[in-house]
Amino acid sequence: MGLWRGLGAASARVPELRKLDFSQLERRAREQFDRVEAQRLEVARTAFGPQHGAPDAFLL
Repeated sequence: MGLWRGLGAASARVPELRKLDFSQLERRAREQFDRVEAQRLEVARTAFGPQHGAPDAFLL
């Protein structure tokens, strides 16, 4: 996400970058991150959930 934000800022000085929609790319990166994070937490709950005695706070 920071990559797209940085390139968006650089596009003011680099004309070749202006043809890309960095806001859209940043939104997509955030959505992808959120999906992967949700899956990561679900896998952690499955692997280390209550049957293993791990409290939910351990998963954060």
